[in-house]
Amino acid sequence: MKNKLLGSNDPVLEANIQFHTALSKQYDGSQPYFSDPINTERVSQILGDLAAQAGNDGLLDIGCGTGFICALAQSIFKQVVGLDATPAMLSLVKPCANIHLILGDARHVPYPDASFNVCTANGVLHHMEDLETVAREICRILKPGGMFYSDEDPNHDYFDFFDTLDSGNPELSGLMHNEHNNLTNKAREMKEQFNVDEEITQLAEYQKMVKGGMKTHAMQQIFLNAGFSEVQVEYRWYLGQASIRKQLGREGEKIINDYLYASLPLSSRLFKYFKIVATKATT
Repeated sequence: MKNKLLGSNDPVLEANIQFHTALSKQYDGSQPYFSDPINTERVSQILGDLAAQAGNDGLLDIGCGTGFICALAQSIFKQVVGLDATPAMLSLVKPCANIHLILGDARHVPYPDASFNVCTANGVLHHMEDLETVAREICRILKPGGMFYSDEDPNHDYFDFFDTLDSGNPELSGLMHNEHNNLTNKAREMKEQFNVDEEITQLAEYQKMVKGGMKTHAMQQIFLNAGFSEVQVEYRWYLGQASIRKQLGREGEKIINDYLYASLPLSSRLFKYFKIVATKATT
């Protein structure tokens, strides 16, 4: 595989390097959340809140990719460090005086204990196999009371439902058919668009395609075991939310989101993603 990380013999990591190298030049355009001003405003607000709570001296962005989080964080934090395993992605991060980039593995961050106030991982954890080791490393590099934020983590309840869905059921709506097709054809589409082998895509999307998504309670336990004292999970992006926003506006979108939240855990299968905010113990 190309751009092999020095000393790596990890097939999941190597699949990610090949996968993201192939996507790198078109990556930003393929990520709708990057160009969505509503999402940019939401994430910027989250980063500001984290800085206010944990301090703004330093932020580490794991799996920084082309620099979505780095670009938002550079005006909030004094120092921003972006870490990624793919050289082609790092080469596309917009330079800034207080942004430092590192080619590396999230399981071995080249910084001493308690180096950062905040650590982020936006749409990244599902690419990794060994989440326990990553969680411990994140906890290690955070200062006491430091905070971790991840987003766009694939919800197992949602992906498991579509994995087992009978697509031939005549009662299925067009919405359900379309989403089932989008999920089941992802690897094939990557092959057609970027010439990435389907097996590489599946390994690169390990927690999503191999494990069928990430279980919220299991993720909470992983971070608690790693040394975090509090782990909050918030479900995100319900089925059809983009269409609801177009039809009913942000107010209508929020009304439905609030209703689904009030219906948890019954409605958990309707949310495609979740986010995590974890706080490291102070002692």
